[in-house]
Amino acid sequence: MAASSGAIRAGRAFVELLTDDSKLVRGLRSASAKLKGWGASISGFGKKLAGIGMAGVGAGVAAAKVYADMGSRLVDLSQRTGMSVEALSTLGYAADQSGADLEALEVGVRKMQNTITDAATGSASAQKALSALGLSAAQMQRLNPEQQFMMLAEQLSKVADPTRRAALAMDIFGRSGTNLLPMMADGANGIARMQTEARRLGLQMSGEDAQAAESFGDALSSLWATVRMGIFHIGAALAPVIRKFVEHAKSAFAAISQWITQNRGLVSTVLWIAGGALAAGAAIYAFGIAVKVLSIGLGVLATVVSIVTITIKVLAAVVAFLCSPIGLVVAAVVGLGLVFLQVTGMLGKLANWLGDCWNTLKDDALTAFGAIGDFLASGNIAGAAEVLWTLLKLEWARGTGWISVTWTKAMNFLVKVFTEAWSGLRIIAAVVTNALANGWDWMVTGMAQAFSWLMAKVKQGWEWLKNGAANTWTWIRNKVGNISDEEAQASYRANNAARERAINSINDEASAEMASRENARQARQADRDREYNDTVGGIVREQQAREQALDAEVEAKEKAAQAEVDAAKKRLAELAEQAKTERAASDRKSRSPEDIAAELKKVAGGAGAPGGLADAINQNKASARGIFNAEAILSLQAQGPLQRIAIACENTARNTKRMVEQNTDPHFGGSPGAGG
Repeated sequence: MAASSGAIRAGRAFVELLTDDSKLVRGLRSASAKLKGWGASISGFGKKLAGIGMAGVGAGVAAAKVYADMGSRLVDLSQRTGMSVEALSTLGYAADQSGADLEALEVGVRKMQNTITDAATGSASAQKALSALGLSAAQMQRLNPEQQFMMLAEQLSKVADPTRRAALAMDIFGRSGTNLLPMMADGANGIARMQTEARRLGLQMSGEDAQAAESFGDALSSLWATVRMGIFHIGAALAPVIRKFVEHAKSAFAAISQWITQNRGLVSTVLWIAGGALAAGAAIYAFGIAVKVLSIGLGVLATVVSIVTITIKVLAAVVAFLCSPIGLVVAAVVGLGLVFLQVTGMLGKLANWLGDCWNTLKDDALTAFGAIGDFLASGNIAGAAEVLWTLLKLEWARGTGWISVTWTKAMNFLVKVFTEAWSGLRIIAAVVTNALANGWDWMVTGMAQAFSWLMAKVKQGWEWLKNGAANTWTWIRNKVGNISDEEAQASYRANNAARERAINSINDEASAEMASRENARQARQADRDREYNDTVGGIVREQQAREQALDAEVEAKEKAAQAEVDAAKKRLAELAEQAKTERAASDRKSRSPEDIAAELKKVAGGAGAPGGLADAINQNKASARGIFNAEAILSLQAQGPLQRIAIACENTARNTKRMVEQNTDPHFGGSPGAGG
């Protein structure tokens, strides 16, 4: 019983050992998790370590590659130029510091050596180039290439004229001479300083290092050749296996070909479906590209339309402002100001212009006032009045004409500005329209050309498929013994010839179609360009005609105003001349006091009228004579006011006589006997 109880407990413990998660199973799981994490950490560390190793190896390989390339390059360059590796490495540093490079240095040194050799063999141009620097071929041949380079650099640095220095550098060093001039700016000493700097920085490579680098590069090349040969041997080892696979594949394909022969209709149907899918896919792809291109074109069109719309809105706002009362006033003021500036050219001329106007007015006034004085002195009051009226007409015509011409110029200037702006906008619209039309036509034609090209390629592909199928069938028939090798070759040639004819026909058809389409597009574009040129030319001619009409209007107004001014000036001159003539005649007809008394007697109504003016004159004759005797006149001449009174009395008597004569002249409405 006890044993049975122990067994039960042992079994229970076994069950608990396998099922109780809190004991052995849990411990195993925990240990498993720890082992897994540890393994992951070890793997991660291994990856990191491998990465570090790969980086180190990669850097080492890259450094070795750079080492091999630099050494091989300098060794090869040394062999081509005759310079030492040490010199080339330091000269290369000097060239880099001066904006050149080792390649330019090599080209220049080789051309330098050719120049020296040509000079030594009698070349006149080479000898001239060296002699221009004070050198000779014999002198240069005694130096090594590095010394030759230094000597030429030193001599070139002494040439003061930069143009001559560049020409000499090109004569000696070829096209690289100008690139090497900055390196030679300080002569041989400057190059030596840069070489010393290169050695100080550890940039000089010795000949041994360069040879070792070249040997290392050769070893790498040999290794790569060995690797390639190893790959070749691997391919040779695998070739029999692959050949067997190819034989089995040939048998499989022969069986497939036989099946295709037995089910030719099904295969043709599948191929037609595949070809249709290919064509449809290509067409859809081309359509998608066309849609993208169209979207770009529409975007450009939208941008252009936006710009044109904004421009029209701005012009509309400007026109609306100019059409408002304030705008008209502002435009008039601005226009007058602009016309004034345009006509005068400089505001500094304003003073001169005003001075000219004042001088003209002064001359006209002096002429008129002189004529008025002459007419009044001669007793012609009507003539004096006409002179005054003519003067007023002259100045009025001059002032109103200037105002009218100036206003017309201002308005015409504004009209010209608006006309030019409108013409420019119309020309821009024509340019945009023509460009959009040409672009759209080009895009549509291009899509059609692309589709034609695609269809031609699809047709050619179909011909190739047909040819391949025909040749395959011929090959099968030849292999199964239905036809001989000669018949098979003849069939191959016939199939290939048919394929070439079909492809040529497809190409010719596509080329003709594309050429016809392109010719049509060019013809349409030529028509549009012709229409565009006619439109722009019409706009320009219309603008020019409008400007010519405006200029003609200004010119006509200027002529009319000037004609009116000239007529008034002419009349004023005539009146002035007439006034001078009448005054001269009046001065010649001066009367004595007795004549004046007689004339006054006539005016009074005759000598016998009692109690009239004649009696008064007779009664005072003696005193009158006493006043106007010669002695009295001489005495009056010495007195200022009295002299003027005497002259005025004389003029009054003379004018009174003339008035009497006019009163008795029948032409003026008087009677011949009225005075006597």
